Amino acid sequence: MKLLYIGSYCDKEIFNELNARKNPFFIAQYSYEYAMCQEFLKEQDMEIDFVTLYQVEYWPKERLFCYFPKKKDDLCKVLGFINIPFLREISYSISIIGKIIKWAIKNRNIKCKCVYSSMHFTPVSIAVVMVTKLFR
Repeated sequence: MKLLYIGSYCDKEIFNELNARKNPFFIAQYSYEYAMCQEFLKEQDMEIDFVTLYQVEYWPKERLFCYFPKKKDDLCKVLGFINIPFLREISYSISIIGKIIKWAIKNRNIKCKCVYSSMHFTPVSIAVVMVTKLFR
């Protein structure tokens, strides 16, 4: 089985950065998704591609351009975005649409595949529903 996971799963470096800010909502969400993804990874017959959305406050409290280059040992790809209120939502939607289309085309010969989104954020949810309907 092939799974595309869209959510807040992150590596320890990003988790430690969020933990230092002492925001209980983010800590709880990331801890939950980390535990859930560790269980997914224990499955022998499942291949998982992770796409992570990094949630921060809007600019000027946080940086304006958020980009995270993928390291060789990372399991997940963190999407970059422009951190201005309306542009962040648009960049999330466009990025998710692009990621799902690319993933679906790459795995078009696999019959048992699934897109799982634990991100209940309107621009992401709409993009996931629209694109997955195309690639049933």
